[in-house]
Amino acid sequence: MKKSFYKYMNFQLFLLIIFIILLDQVSKTWAYIYLQGKDHFGNSHDLIIIQNALRLTYVENPGIAFGIRIGNEVFLTLFATIASVLLLLLLFRTDLYQNAYKYALGCIIGGAIGNLIDRLIYGKVVDFIYIEIINWPVFNIADIAVTLGMILGIVQIFNSSYKSDEQKLEEEEVVWLDGEKIPSDEVIR
Repeated sequence: MKKSFYKYMNFQLFLLIIFIILLDQVSKTWAYIYLQGKDHFGNSHDLIIIQNALRLTYVENPGIAFGIRIGNEVFLTLFATIASVLLLLLLFRTDLYQNAYKYALGCIIGGAIGNLIDRLIYGKVVDFIYIEIINWPVFNIADIAVTLGMILGIVQIFNSSYKSDEQKLEEEEVVWLDGEKIPSDEVIR
């Protein structure tokens, strides 16, 4: 039973990672084909989803998140590769019963590998989703997966610390009688 549970969880995580990578790469290929370049009037091929709020536009990002440049493309590719391998190792060392952590790491790994593929093929990352209404930097599906993974991980950290506090409260409600723990509501006073 325990072994089949591990296989099931690993298979689910494998599918999650593959799904994120495929969705990311298919969407970037679509953006590369349909959004790159300009028409014969010099206008970009942006696709407006919601006027003045959300548009799809082709951008090549040579830096890390939000276009921040640190080092050169070789350094960033090497860093992304090492980070992906370390995250994979962490994924398989995390307790399988901590589903939220596993899914958080799965999202982060899928997104990291999606962007790593771009770095290996193009030397930069393809971004195409632009939230114009708040002038947010252009991003992609891999970035969304990494962000969701980070949020899920943070929520799980707060959730597990909250449960720890609950457990402490429960322990305080226990009375020791002749070396045995007895719930305080069972003690006759």
